[in-house]
Amino acid sequence: MNQKEFENKFNHALQLKNYGEEIKSLKIFQYLAEEKPEESSVFLMIGAIYWDLGKIQEAVHSFGEAVKLKPNSEKLSLGYFHTLWENGEKHAALEEIKRFLTNNNSDIYNDILEEINEKW
Repeated sequence: MNQKEFENKFNHALQLKNYGEEIKSLKIFQYLAEEKPEESSVFLMIGAIYWDLGKIQEAVHSFGEAVKLKPNSEKLSLGYFHTLWENGEKHAALEEIKRFLTNNNSDIYNDILEEINEKW
């Protein structure tokens, strides 16, 4: 699959998601993940769709794959953190913050940590 075909399919899947056709969109993104497993944006979208569908464990897996591909992406890391937290994996979620902050700065994570410290 060339880049133009990838972009066309990605944009079509994104349109479907935006129109509430999550299952159709998910199938296209899953196909794209098989064809271009190096594309973190595809795993981001799969994770977001699973989140929207309430399938948190599947979202955790997808965001985890995205983070492996692009470990310094704050957006992907935050998605992974939030799905882990929502899935009750609080220790793993805090480990994700620690992992990310080891090599990156994040005002968002600093705010999250401050909020966690205030509540606990």
